[in-house]
Amino acid sequence: MEILYFEGLKEEKPALESIKNFVRENADGFILRIYIEGARQYSDLAYNCAEAAYLSQEFAEFAERIGYSTSSGFTDLGLKPINTSALAQKIHSLAELMGSDYDTDEWSNHVDRLENFRENLHKIPIAFPELANDYLTNYINGQYYEIQGNFGDEEEADSSFFTTEFNEFPERQFQFWEMTKAGQQGKTYGSRNTWIISPNADIQKTIINFSESDEIKFEPAELFVINNISYLISRGLLIHFPFDELIRARACVCSAIERPNLLEKNNWITSLLTYEPHHNPLYPPPETADNSYYELLNLDPGGDKLPTMFRSRSSLQYFVSSFGDQALVIDNDYQYLIWNISKPNQQELLLLNKKLSSIFLVATRLAGISADIKCPWKDLDDDAFEELCIDILSCNPGFNQATMRKMGKSRSRDGGRDIEIWTHRRFQYEPEKFIFQCKLLKKGTSLTATKVQDISDTVDQFGARGYGIMTNVVIDATLYDKLDRLALNKSMKIES
Repeated sequence: MEILYFEGLKEEKPALESIKNFVRENADGFILRIYIEGARQYSDLAYNCAEAAYLSQEFAEFAERIGYSTSSGFTDLGLKPINTSALAQKIHSLAELMGSDYDTDEWSNHVDRLENFRENLHKIPIAFPELANDYLTNYINGQYYEIQGNFGDEEEADSSFFTTEFNEFPERQFQFWEMTKAGQQGKTYGSRNTWIISPNADIQKTIINFSESDEIKFEPAELFVINNISYLISRGLLIHFPFDELIRARACVCSAIERPNLLEKNNWITSLLTYEPHHNPLYPPPETADNSYYELLNLDPGGDKLPTMFRSRSSLQYFVSSFGDQALVIDNDYQYLIWNISKPNQQELLLLNKKLSSIFLVATRLAGISADIKCPWKDLDDDAFEELCIDILSCNPGFNQATMRKMGKSRSRDGGRDIEIWTHRRFQYEPEKFIFQCKLLKKGTSLTATKVQDISDTVDQFGARGYGIMTNVVIDATLYDKLDRLALNKSMKIES
């Protein structure tokens, strides 16, 4: 789409007819680009965003919104004219006003209208809520601190500012603000990283309304906390969960948005992570052991009565987006959407695995379950042995399980390779390809060099940087010597 630079219009002051021609020629839609940067203080940046939000609201009276984006200090409004002449007139008049002297009556009226718009943001269906949110983000998370820093100077700031502000907007003391858009369903409150969405609102429609994102698919997740770090785990996903964001959001709901009775407003705290024995339904009376009871514990009523994961009596439901970058929490009152989620790095995963292993061993011992693992070697065939090798490699933290490939059935023409797998990418180390062979032999024999042929050719053919062999018997010295020579001659890594 064609771009109309509002900043250029302010400087060049083109004739009204020129702007009308542009709008008329782009009746299917165009981009109006507004400059919002160039500020050294949060107060200036907040003002620029508020002004851009005001301008966009003025233009949206005569145009349909068809897009929005930001880049390099500019905001791009996608507009499709509804009234071509009126839209061109509005663009021309505002550009001419903002490019003129600031000491005129027209400019004073413009400032008054902008201030009225800013004070009533929470009452107006906003056409471009992203700009309003940018304004409030910089106002609440930046300008507030500038105001607070001026409290020592009686001439610069009035210490009663926050008292007045929080009486009118109690949610802002928790750094939330009310988000509005034309056609929205229910109330939505936003902060830098979290949205509070009313229970009757459609979560997907809210996401589309207040962002340029498409629908987000969510998977059920479980919360756990180790070493004061909270995580959500779902199908194939493990993410950090910013628990402080949830606490702040729920405190905002109870203390500012709903404002319930003072004696009861903090009851929600006990339902977060607290375990209360009298609410533990592990051993309910027989008459209460119905399907709904086991559903609470995520159990199969007809199966094992021991839970796969203990749950407190919390009414919270946790979800993770399919890409692991958003978390959704639902309680009896509101929905909480948390953005900008991070994932554990490789080192943290290794430490987490070690900690979980120790917890597992303690719980296993206390439950009276034997932790000894025995393999029925006599019952294994070639295919089962390869599956065992795959499981072992899957537990090896040095390899990336997602890259593993099983090369056909056992004893098939696999070119001397049963399993292909890559190592993890590490700092200053690129991933390396490994080829593994699996050899299941009779008890009492050994794996000799003559039983493993063409290792060098296989490595060259498939471009591997590492080679491994897995067997159920003793490896003969002749094979060790052969592998050592291969590692030396080809500068390879060998695993056995």
